[in-house]
Amino acid sequence: MLLKFCVVILLILFPKIILLCDADEARGKDDTTCVGNSGIPFKINTRRFKRHDNLVSLNATSVRTNSSSNKIELRGFKGRFLNEYFVITCDGHVLSTFRMVFEHPEVNTEKCPVLLVHGLFQSSDTFFEQDKDQSLALKLQNLGYDVWLANTRASKYNRVHLLYEPEINVNDVNRYFSYSYEEIGTLDIAATVDFILSVTTHKKLIYIGHSLGGTSFLALNSLKPDYNSKFATAYLFAPLGYHRYFPNDILKAEANRSDDIFKTSVEEGIREIFPYKDDDARFSPEDCLGNKSYSNICNQLNIQTVMGLKTVNNNVDETRGGSLGPLFHLAQNVKSGTFRRWDSGEFINLKKYRNSTPPNYDLGLVTVPTKIIYAPNDEFVSPKDIANMASQMGNAEAIEVKKTSFKHEDFIMGPDAMENVYAGIIDELERSPNLCKEDNSSFSSDLLAILMEYKWAWISILLIILAIAVVCLCACNKKEHERHHCRVHLRHAL
Repeated sequence: MLLKFCVVILLILFPKIILLCDADEARGKDDTTCVGNSGIPFKINTRRFKRHDNLVSLNATSVRTNSSSNKIELRGFKGRFLNEYFVITCDGHVLSTFRMVFEHPEVNTEKCPVLLVHGLFQSSDTFFEQDKDQSLALKLQNLGYDVWLANTRASKYNRVHLLYEPEINVNDVNRYFSYSYEEIGTLDIAATVDFILSVTTHKKLIYIGHSLGGTSFLALNSLKPDYNSKFATAYLFAPLGYHRYFPNDILKAEANRSDDIFKTSVEEGIREIFPYKDDDARFSPEDCLGNKSYSNICNQLNIQTVMGLKTVNNNVDETRGGSLGPLFHLAQNVKSGTFRRWDSGEFINLKKYRNSTPPNYDLGLVTVPTKIIYAPNDEFVSPKDIANMASQMGNAEAIEVKKTSFKHEDFIMGPDAMENVYAGIIDELERSPNLCKEDNSSFSSDLLAILMEYKWAWISILLIILAIAVVCLCACNKKEHERHHCRVHLRHAL
């Protein structure tokens, strides 16, 4: 009887093990990132991948594209080029990722790859807005670093999706622009990092992100802690995280009514900054939300400076900046004074998070050695919030810029950013030549990564072994029970 019971338990347990593994594999497919497999620019054949040449002719880059190499020459920087690669995220966005090369495109693969990530409503162009002697990207390239530049979804260079065509089909607009900075981190940045590491064969890279580029980094590593091992170090310029002491009173007041503004924008079909109805549309910076009544928000965000716009008469291509989702996500956090995931309302929150309110990002899970660099009078970031963030992170340090008049956008556009910010970073990197080299613990870390990657396979094997052991034990107990009965009968017979 006991043996039958053990067999029944095994039959019940085994399908559960298989289902558990399958479910985890399915979840893994949703959570993991997808990149191009070739490690080289792949060919664009479908209508959705048609290049918009006018989109790559703005600001720092000019169209000098060779279809066989996807090489773009930097305007004003003779002998410097960008190799363009296309990285595909798991939700179908096609991201243009640039790698800096000289005219003869041999890249120094000895030093760490460095990934530069732009802020809200910007693109990789922002890293070339300064003079040559002030450009962090150029300086790093001169020193032999393998410099990469990210472009996040729906920004100037990324208007392509595998499924959606918002430029053509109005029904695709909501689906295409439905994202926040969390998707930028967990999907765009994750896919870009995986792609760079696959191309360069390095185990780690150096991350430098400005503003929302720092926010997305924190979201990625708190929600996907395994990515911590892919960063040798990180430098975050004024990341928008904790908002308990948000310093801009005007934007704080607007954040308090952000739910109504978001609802109105969705009802009016406005999901993109500078929404337009036709290709001949012209915009002023205060038109950023598509409604003059919200011009105060656009002015406070300093949209004209951040996006490099003219005072009036900006065309469609010049004003492409992305979804309003990240902006409203930041507004939610300013309103609540927290740093937490997207608030979809009580009903959806219960389904998504199993709680009526969204959970906070757990910065204790961010273990990358990180320097958070901030300006004391930044209009979007409070020194107190930065200090609290650094204290919550596993390995972070807050560093204050000495110049008191340094502004939020000066981190990537300032005429003296090299002196105030970049020089210290470069000096630190140059003093750590083995930053991305494998250490003695690489074998154990790789073994741990393998164990984590196939954890459910190992767990299922252990459970099967345990089940077999239980069956064997039951069989032994049955035999022992039979032997006991024999001894009892023998005693009675005697």
